[in-house]
Amino acid sequence: MTRKNLLNWILPAAAITLVCVYYFSTASLVPFHPDEATYLYTSEDVIAWMSQWPADVSYTAAQVITPRTYYRLVDPPLAKIMIGIGLRLAGIAPPQSDWAWNADWETNRALGNLPTPPVLMAGRWSIMIWFPFTLLLIFLSAKTIRGTAAGILAVLFFGLNALVLLHTRRAMSEGLLLFLNAAVLFFVLRFPEKYLLTAAAAGLAINTKVNGISSAALALFTALTLKQKTIKFSGLSSALITIIVIGLITFGLNPVHWKDPMTSVQAAVSARKSLMEDQRAALVSSNPEKVLSSLLMRTASLAGNQFFQPPALSDISNYDIALMDTFNDYRSQWINQFSQGATAGPLRILGATLGLVVCLREAIKNRSRVCFTLIAGWIFTLLAALFGSPLPYQRYALPLVLYETIFSAIGLVWLLSPIIKKAGASFRSGRQAKG
Repeated sequence: MTRKNLLNWILPAAAITLVCVYYFSTASLVPFHPDEATYLYTSEDVIAWMSQWPADVSYTAAQVITPRTYYRLVDPPLAKIMIGIGLRLAGIAPPQSDWAWNADWETNRALGNLPTPPVLMAGRWSIMIWFPFTLLLIFLSAKTIRGTAAGILAVLFFGLNALVLLHTRRAMSEGLLLFLNAAVLFFVLRFPEKYLLTAAAAGLAINTKVNGISSAALALFTALTLKQKTIKFSGLSSALITIIVIGLITFGLNPVHWKDPMTSVQAAVSARKSLMEDQRAALVSSNPEKVLSSLLMRTASLAGNQFFQPPALSDISNYDIALMDTFNDYRSQWINQFSQGATAGPLRILGATLGLVVCLREAIKNRSRVCFTLIAGWIFTLLAALFGSPLPYQRYALPLVLYETIFSAIGLVWLLSPIIKKAGASFRSGRQAKG
């Protein structure tokens, strides 16, 4: 085994494997989140689609909005589809009741709203299964920009990040969204001319979570730019095809809109607006100090969530007492929170800032397309995080971690490159002298 093969294959595979071993082996410690109950409940749509023509679940003006119809109108469908497929493969029926946020813990338990451990873990595995592929895509993306060492560091920084370890191991949309965001980034960095692949991944991302719109923006931006080493705007036809592909995927995955799209889209917008108002009202009631009333407060909250605040085991404190034992068990694993705080946070900011500066220099001085694209993707993701929701939930900062870890890896490799080159030269001269 040559030194080159060791660096290019063995070390990256070892890094991904070690991270995955910890990730999967401790997944059962992740505390329950009530939104997981909702995703498991709505995953029954997969059974509905398989047992009847999907258009039969379409919404029309003559229909009453049932709880299931409400979720079809409000939530992007892909995560619940994946969870539904996972439950079906495991031979487990989805729960027949949703979580009641206006009821206490014991009432929800008595009503059967709390998923059983087998159901919960089957749903979680449906999302967690994408994690190794996410790490691989992050490795390849960072390697494209700064080499194998940057790829390995990006895997370690991302895979051991406290936000990633918490929020991607729940039966919710975050783990799948990060995989699709990483896929879009990989395609635009390595195969920018394959805009159909990029558009497909972006279409799936935006149908996983609303802030997947940042990936759609990156796909459209890449289609608009000339796929060469220099940056030049063109490609209106590619951009139009990208929009069409994203639109077709969105329409195909949302049969709730098939029969009467004008009426159903209006109902979806209204339901989404009401949901945001209800969530804000719940936050005001339980944690009024977290309400964000200005862009400055949103920016500070986003930075705090990403770098300093401990992993948010709950969004609001309604059920913290009932879950306290699981919170303590999770916190007992130091690796689940070591990337956050007064020491790690500033170091992460410095590392990511250094990598951003390195990429800016490469984009300006050397007209580096990959650096320019990486920065564009980060900007789109930052804008989606700032303006996508007024709520301060930590998981909304999660897509930024993807870019932060790649920037940090680039910055650290750049910082250490003189030392690495000097050590390599000394090693080679020593071997020559010995020979």
